[in-house]
Amino acid sequence: YKKPEYEVRVTPGKPRVLQGEAVQAAIDARYYFGEPVSSAKVHYAVYRDRYWFPLWYDPDESTSEDFAAGDNDDTGDQVADGDGVLDADGKLTISVSTTVSEHKADYLYRVEASVTDLGKREITGKGWIVATYGSFVLNATPEHYFYAPGSLATVTVEARDYDSKPVATAFHVRLLRYNFYDRKPGEVKAEADGSAGASGQGTVSLSVPAGGGYYRVEATARTPEGRDVLAITDFWVSGGVSSGSRNARKEVQIIPDKKTYRAGETAKLLLVTGQPNTPLWVSVEGRDLQQYKLVRSPQSTAEFAIPVTAADEPGISVSASFIRAGEIYNGTKY
Repeated sequence: YKKPEYEVRVTPGKPRVLQGEAVQAAIDARYYFGEPVSSAKVHYAVYRDRYWFPLWYDPDESTSEDFAAGDNDDTGDQVADGDGVLDADGKLTISVSTTVSEHKADYLYRVEASVTDLGKREITGKGWIVATYGSFVLNATPEHYFYAPGSLATVTVEARDYDSKPVATAFHVRLLRYNFYDRKPGEVKAEADGSAGASGQGTVSLSVPAGGGYYRVEATARTPEGRDVLAITDFWVSGGVSSGSRNARKEVQIIPDKKTYRAGETAKLLLVTGQPNTPLWVSVEGRDLQQYKLVRSPQSTAEFAIPVTAADEPGISVSASFIRAGEIYNGTKY
């Protein structure tokens, strides 16, 4: 190992741009004693990864294909590369193009520049550029994460710019049937228009369908630049689950009606078995085993309630299992 003798920095002209814009990035290499690394060769590469607005990023809601930008410096797909030479001041300016997402997603561009000086020593520097689909971002949150058939679901929609300031905007919300295992949206079951005022927040009510299962909520709003930004959330409806659903992962879905609970509240859980009259073992564990009981699903789902006490802090874990056709299905939720 030999200590590096110079440093490479990659500095974008703007840390955040609207997708479709190009941004200049300055590559600068200097020896630690202050002199520029002049006439050195540069090879650079540009990588693109998904970006999540940190105010609302929730890893529990990400799929296996999604991950938070910045979790790994080496993630992303390479979208461009090039070569150049540093000038007498040890600098090179490149242009980084950004593309408009077909999926209305935000991206993080990473520029990696490898500089090789006349002594054949190679040092790499990195810089990042956030490219947003719109000038503001939406978030949608249901009041509960499962509902009874025929009830009313309340959905809160928030709009913020990328400096976390509230944005006043009109929005539209749709409720769609969704196949949880195939990840395919179905027909629209309900929709409503709403408005976020000066606080950047508004609510709508949606009629919950009679059919049980998994439903997706889509909220959209038009930005000043004419793009429709999208927020997605979901909830379950107790009762039957589509017989066309497949569960290749042999798992039991456990859905709490809220994300967090306080002492004195009751945690209501929906256990998805996929078939009626399914016996399943449910266990509740905190610092020790609190409950272990047999529950039978009257339809394709079963409900389970847990009184929450101060002794349950910081949290409890619920596990559910059943056997079907000689195979065991398991699920755990903390």
